[in-house]
Amino acid sequence: MPYYPVDDHIKELLSENPALSIFLNAVREFGGIIETQSLFENVLNVCIKIFKAESGSVMLFTGDNKELVIKSSEGLKAEIVDKARVSYGEGIAGWVAKELEPILIIGDNNDPRFTSMKDKTRVIKDSIVAPICVGKRVLGVISLNNRIDGFFTEKDKELFAGVAAIAALAIERMELMSKQQENIEQVEIITNVSNTLGRSLDEKEVYRTISDFLKQHMDFSVFAIFFMDKKTIRYTPIEPIADSVVDDMKKHFANFFNSHTGQSISPEELTASLETDLPLLKSHEELHIGSFLDMPLSIGDKVFGDIYIASVRMDAFKETDLQIFFIVSEQSAIAIRNASLYTALQNKYQEANEKLRKLKKVIGEAGD
Repeated sequence: MPYYPVDDHIKELLSENPALSIFLNAVREFGGIIETQSLFENVLNVCIKIFKAESGSVMLFTGDNKELVIKSSEGLKAEIVDKARVSYGEGIAGWVAKELEPILIIGDNNDPRFTSMKDKTRVIKDSIVAPICVGKRVLGVISLNNRIDGFFTEKDKELFAGVAAIAALAIERMELMSKQQENIEQVEIITNVSNTLGRSLDEKEVYRTISDFLKQHMDFSVFAIFFMDKKTIRYTPIEPIADSVVDDMKKHFANFFNSHTGQSISPEELTASLETDLPLLKSHEELHIGSFLDMPLSIGDKVFGDIYIASVRMDAFKETDLQIFFIVSEQSAIAIRNASLYTALQNKYQEANEKLRKLKKVIGEAGD
């Protein structure tokens, strides 16, 4: 093996600068991870190992950036992990997130900023908490408790803040990769649904295609499309439902119609048409819609209907479901309108042919 003097120089630098060794180790540990939860767990494990902590946690903000929730923990009781939700600016974690400053706590915490957050059920002799942030953008906080071989120091706090900054870059990189993947998937969805719907001008086939496509990507109880001009609901149960679910749909579409037209119709004035070759899947229990997604169907500024999926379960849909549903709805509006125009043209063509046939018959009889 060839000898590189630079290797000895690096070893010397690392031995003289333990902090540099810590940072290089963190970069190496965090850099190659491509799965979000694995990254959170790795960040915490590395920090616990480096700073010889008994326990710790990684807390990130929820989607609306209002609360911190634990994404990874070590040495904490399950009930603490499950219940831990900290608002921005509140308590120690919330303060660190707001001020973007690390903090060192030794012994009983008598700091007036945090006295309301004392937890007498937990014994913490010392703790360090650092923000996970990129510039001024805060992602969350990371905390360590109870150094095994003594107490955390100011130097530990500063080094810990540096490792947290490296973790923040790794988490931001993961977020960017995730968004990029979502964009790729959305383009694929748009392409697939557009190509699939573009192959048919038959109204029933278009309806079936939309339903099948949504079933491939999402979990729901019933699919429906409401046509405002005919005051008609076409629906397909995906699982056993009760008549009460159909009643819930009628109420929804009546409200939709009234809000978009300024008119006032009752649910009973709407016609619900079952669109399936299978017998109606009926539930033996009283079921109601627990959650739903809907999107107006429109061409330009003209709304002509509503596309709708619902579940008898509460909170059945995720953010990704909403994104997929929005994409499918936009493509569906075009496909449904094209199919309707095609059907109208077919009807006019048949009417014209019938008139021509009758005219030929009249002319023929006159010639006789």
